[in-house]
This record gives sequence, structure tokens and C-alpha cells, in this order.
Amino acid sequence: MNRKILVSVAAACIMVGAALALRTPKIIREPARPATPAPAETKGHSTSPAERSGDASAAPSAQPTAASQPPRQNVVPETGGPAQAVVRIKPDRVLATVNGVAITLKDLVPLPKEKAGTEQMLSAEMYDFLFNRAVEREVTFQAAQAENAELSDSQKQRLAELRAQSEHRDAAVFDNLHQSSENLDFEQRDLAGVALQSVLAEKAGVPSPYVTSEQVEAYFQEHKSDYPQVSADPAQRSAESWLAADTDIRSKLTPQLQAEHDRQMAQFVAQLKAKAGVVVVAQQQ
Repeated sequence: MNRKILVSVAAACIMVGAALALRTPKIIREPARPATPAPAETKGHSTSPAERSGDASAAPSAQPTAASQPPRQNVVPETGGPAQAVVRIKPDRVLATVNGVAITLKDLVPLPKEKAGTEQMLSAEMYDFLFNRAVEREVTFQAAQAENAELSDSQKQRLAELRAQSEHRDAAVFDNLHQSSENLDFEQRDLAGVALQSVLAEKAGVPSPYVTSEQVEAYFQEHKSDYPQVSADPAQRSAESWLAADTDIRSKLTPQLQAEHDRQMAQFVAQLKAKAGVVVVAQQQ
């Protein structure tokens, strides 16, 4: 899949997930909420990824004071069915720190101004996904700064193009994602983190998931008997026969390369997190 398509798909998924995450389900029955312990004293709030990017609108309205993971509860949907695990999150609750930088709700989802100071409720599954993504994003930003790693000009241009596309709203199209400046800023930070992670991974030797022409040629030379219609000499090949062979070879190599890339990328990210001072604060019930 084309890199540009992947980035566009990622952007769409992020915004859909963020929009769904902030929808509070209607509840007809809910277990009694535990009493909230007195806020833990903190030594100060480190600058967040949003604040470092100069996004004043994404900055919290108050300094984080509570240092704990939010409690998980089971709720019964109004429409019936089994209870669902949810997580309630206050905007000022510190969920984790990465070398002293606080991870709070605004690092998980884009908060519109009218909800900036309001407790939000996410499904437990969505919370776990967004929390891990936020931690990895902050770890990536810090690692990139330490290694003087930057986005390439083409990556910066692609981010600018994506923002321009998002900012362009067709009046005839219903905006079911409720696009806002907060959404766009969050999307840009998240995509920049993904791109920086790929820069760091490539620098560390993580193999690319994309099949190269050299890999296709090497596979062909080792399996020439599978392609009798294609000449072993590149100069003697017809464009039609080689296109068919090239497509077939890429379809065989892609799953292998993607699997190896994913395996090594997971190891690389785990190493980044292990080197960083990630402190996930224990959950308070």
C-alpha cells in the first residue's frame, strides 16, 4: 500500500476513534462510584507534547493534581445487554509520566473547548489503546529530540497536505466527526509521532515492510523455474510478462516483510520505552 494512503488512512482512523471515544453511553444502572482519594501532591507538571508544539488551545486549564490511573467500572447500556467496562477520566489526572512529562487526558483524545474541564468516560478497551499510544508518542518525541532526528521534507509536506485537506470543509458534506482546531492539532501531533517513530526505527535498522525492486529480482533469480515465460536476462524481458511476475513475487514477499517489520518494530518500541523513565501510576479504586 502506498505510504501516502497509509498516512491518510491512519489520520481517518485516529479522528474516528477520537470522535467515538468522547461519546458518553447512556446508562440506566451503574455501580456506586468509589470515593475519590485526596489528590496526591505533585512536584510540578512537565511540559506536555501539546504544549511543546506551541498549541495553547490544547493546554490544560489547570495544573494536574491527581496522580493515578482512573478507576474502571461496569455500566449497563440503556439499550440493555451485558455490562461494559468503562473508564472515567478527569482532565487534571496524571495517568503516567515519561521522564517527568505528564500524560493526561488531552494526550489521549482531542478535547473540544466545551469539554476541556469535564470528566470524560471511555470504554476500557479504547482507553487502553489511546493510553498506550500517548505514552509511545511521548517516548518517540523525546527519543527523536535526544538523537536530533527530524522529519524529512517530504514527510513535513505530507503533514501539511493532510492538514490542508482536513481544514477544507465541503459545505455539502455532513461533518460527522465534528472537525475542530483541537482535532486538527491533535491529528498533526499524532501523525508526526508516527512519522518520527519510523525515522527512528529506520535509523536503528528496523527493516522496511515495503518490497524493493532488488528483492523482487533476487527472489526471481532463485525461483526462475516458477516463471518460465520471463527471461533471466532483464534486457530480454517483455514488459507484460515481467509485470505479471513482479506482481506475483511482491504478493509473496509482502506478508513476510510486513511480519518481520512488525516484530522488530515492536521490539524497538519496547526498547525505547524501557530506556525512557516511563512511570505508569497505579490505579486507584
